[in-house]
Amino acid sequence: MSDKSKYQGYKGKQGDRSASKKPTKSRNRPQNRYESEATDPVGTSAKKLKLSENVRDIEVDTSFGYRLINFVCVFSAISSVVKCKVCNSDVTFTESSIRGLGFKIVVSCKKCPQTQIPNSPLIDNRAYDINRRIIVAIRLLGVGLHGIKKFCAFMELPRPIFHSFYDKVITIICEATQRVCAKSMRNAVKIEKEENARKGLSTELIVSGDGSWRKRGFSSLFGLVSLIGWNSGKVIDILIKSSYCKACEFWNKKAKATNTLDDYSHKSHLPELVFKAIKPIYEELSRDDLLNRCLGGFTQNNNESFNATVWAIAPKCISSGKTVLDIAGNLAVCTFNDGISSVMEVIRQLGMTVGTNCYNFCIEADEQRIDFSERSLTKAAKTARMASKSTRKEDEELNINLEGQLYGAGIAD
Repeated sequence: MSDKSKYQGYKGKQGDRSASKKPTKSRNRPQNRYESEATDPVGTSAKKLKLSENVRDIEVDTSFGYRLINFVCVFSAISSVVKCKVCNSDVTFTESSIRGLGFKIVVSCKKCPQTQIPNSPLIDNRAYDINRRIIVAIRLLGVGLHGIKKFCAFMELPRPIFHSFYDKVITIICEATQRVCAKSMRNAVKIEKEENARKGLSTELIVSGDGSWRKRGFSSLFGLVSLIGWNSGKVIDILIKSSYCKACEFWNKKAKATNTLDDYSHKSHLPELVFKAIKPIYEELSRDDLLNRCLGGFTQNNNESFNATVWAIAPKCISSGKTVLDIAGNLAVCTFNDGISSVMEVIRQLGMTVGTNCYNFCIEADEQRIDFSERSLTKAAKTARMASKSTRKEDEELNINLEGQLYGAGIAD
C-alpha cells in the first residue's frame, strides 16, 4: 500500500479542536517480557496480506461518491429558490437520456438554451458509470440481473439495464478480473520461488490442490480446481471447466439431422498414444499410499477456504453460466491472495473511479480479516472453542438421556 492516509474523507464535528491543540498523554513505555518476545503474526491471512502490502498503489478521488435522492422532492425545492443567472427567470429541472440508472438532468428556463448535466460520469463518453458499478457490486454479493431488478423495484429506482447490456458488461468484467487475477497469481509464484531460494529448496513449487463442483454428485456441469503454494498460502493457479459445450451440441444436432453422426470425428479428440502415455501417470497419482509422501503434512483447509470464497460470490443455489463462474473464480483468487483491496484494481481496470467510501471499506475489511485470524489463533480462543464444543456435546447427551434419541440410523424401525 502507499503511504497515504488509511482513512480518507472523515470529518470532525463542529467545534472540535484540532489535534495539535488537544491535550496529549504520552503512551511510550518499555515493552514487557511478553511483548519483547512476541513473534510476527503467523495467521494465514496476516501472512498473505503482509506479502501483498506493496503490490498495488490505488489512486483515490476524495470528491467522488453517489447519493440517493428523491428527484421531484429535491429539485422542486431547488426550483423554488433558484433563478437563471442570465435572464433572471424561473428554472425547472427534468430528466432525459434515461439509460438504466443513468440519466441527464435538464435545466430549463424561458429564454435560455437548455443545459444537460449527467447524473453519473461517462466511461469512454458512452456508458454511465453507475450502470457498470451496480453490476460489479451486485456480482460481489452473488446476485445477478434479477437481483438488480428486485432491488431497484423496492427502492423505487428506475428499471435497470436490459439483459443484452448486462451480458456485455459481464464480459467486460470477466476480462478485467482475469487481468488482475493473472497478475496476482504471477506475484504468488514469484513469492513461492523466493521462499524456496531462501530456504535452499529446489525451484520446483510445492503445492496443495483441490477441486470443487458447482453441484453435489456427478450431475454438475461446472467444476474448478486450484493450486495453493506451500510457502505463501496463495493461489498460484486455477482452472474452471464446463462439461457442457454449445458448439458440441450444435454439431451433434446437425449430424443427427444429416444422418452423419456415426461418421463424425472430433478434431481435438485424445490420440491413442497420448492416452497410453498419461494412463500410467494417472494410476501412479491415484495410489492410496501417495499421502505418505505428501510434503509438509498440512491439511487442505486453505483449499476448502478458497472454494468457499468462490461459492460465496457465485452461490450454488443461484443458476449462472460459465462467464459468471469465471468472474467468481477470478475475484476469489484476488481477495484470497491480496485481500478485498484488490477489487479496487478491478474497478480501475473497468475505467471507474475509486472513491473514499470504497477505499475505507476495503482497508477496514482487510484489517478486520487479519485481526480475526490472529485472534482465533490465540490460546484463549482455542480454549474457548474447546470449552464451547464440550459444553454443547454435554447438552446433547443430556437431552438424549431425558428425551431419547430423536434422529439416527434405524430409529424408525
